[in-house]
Amino acid sequence: MPFNGEKQCVGEDQPSDSDSSRFSESMASLSDYECSRQSFTSDSSSKSSSPASTSPPRIVTFDEVMAAARNLADMTLAHEIAVNENFQLKLIACLSLITNSIVGAVTEGLPDLANRLKRVSAVLLEGMNKGTFNLKEVLNSIGVQTCAEVNKTLMERGLPTLNTEVQANLLGQFSSIEEEDNPIRSLIDKRIQLYMKNLLCLPSPQKCMPPVPGGLAVIQQELEVLGCQYANIVNLNKQVYGPFYANILRKLLFSEEAMGKAEASASAN
Repeated sequence: MPFNGEKQCVGEDQPSDSDSSRFSESMASLSDYECSRQSFTSDSSSKSSSPASTSPPRIVTFDEVMAAARNLADMTLAHEIAVNENFQLKLIACLSLITNSIVGAVTEGLPDLANRLKRVSAVLLEGMNKGTFNLKEVLNSIGVQTCAEVNKTLMERGLPTLNTEVQANLLGQFSSIEEEDNPIRSLIDKRIQLYMKNLLCLPSPQKCMPPVPGGLAVIQQELEVLGCQYANIVNLNKQVYGPFYANILRKLLFSEEAMGKAEASASAN
């Protein structure tokens, strides 16, 4: 995940270093994609065994799909945003929001501290999608590290450290994020979804990004990169399957409209 440096561009020809391992894993299943290549490039003679009304049109080749997506890493990353409810950026935003609400008054104007806390969270949350990952234990560790970093910064400036009650409150709030119905977790989740929806409404997301909702500034760079990749995949799917599903929706809408007119006519009589 990019935390520093220049904003990654969706249109880069080469995958970044952070994506290289994901790309290598994707190449291990190259044979599966070769099968997909054949299905994309099959000719119209296959229509005899598969009616046109039950399969989408062969609009693009596999190579064209991959060129539009740029590389396998982009596709994997976009899929992760769409289906992975435990995506670690969400938790990083939750932790940052809690920290700012509890100790923001004493840490305001300290961007270096915010960056350190973000790195600590990112490192400890690494691998959170593994079955052996203990989220509750990791959240407690992040809370302890956060208190230590805040106290260290306060001592360096000659300010009093956090008292026991504040530290216990911080640890308790961090641990509560594990619950799926946690209000802060739900709030951040809704705001991320709102950001993605606004991004998809833009004619050209790469040139003009939507404003980041409150509480997501800490992950703004990552959201912009991932959002562009997600929009790229969504737009690709719209171009490939849009004509096919448009016909189905058109038939459904027209049939409903006709039925509505028939019912209205019958009631009038």
